[in-house]
Amino acid sequence: VVRGLPGPAGPHRRHPRSGGLALTPLDPGFADGAMRLLTERLVLTPFDRERDWADFVADLILDPVVTKYWDDFADPALTDADKERMAASEFLPWFEEDRARGFGAWILRTPDGDFVGFSGLTAADEPVGGSDPEYSCLLTSRWHGSGLATEAGRAVIEDGWVRLGLTRVITVLDS
Repeated sequence: VVRGLPGPAGPHRRHPRSGGLALTPLDPGFADGAMRLLTERLVLTPFDRERDWADFVADLILDPVVTKYWDDFADPALTDADKERMAASEFLPWFEEDRARGFGAWILRTPDGDFVGFSGLTAADEPVGGSDPEYSCLLTSRWHGSGLATEAGRAVIEDGWVRLGLTRVITVLDS
């Protein structure tokens, strides 16, 4: 169950394709008023550079298991500082552009605060997606095979259906 979309108190909102997932108002325990999506094992918060960038770089960008199929990050001559600069030039503008569209990256953490990865909706590249947003997810290697990508995906896509009024979401798998 996805528990935690800010909004007025009231009945749960369901999307007909949600498979029974429900979005409920934000847990009143979050005094800061920040938007969060809660699943059984995850807390999803919008990406915040000050809070999340160091974990994003250390646990995703600098993990060779996560980036082994990224040709531009695979060059053995690259230093960690080179990879962080590359990630900043690629990911930070992407996150900002998508936030402006109402999409954006969600940072995934356990309820205890352990960094898990990110997930989100983004504007799809032409010609694949057209105007349909694309779902993406990237987990730290320690969480691979845990089912958390599926759990995060359900929450992010449900948020898109309910909060953003989307009717279609695509995903593109790299091979």
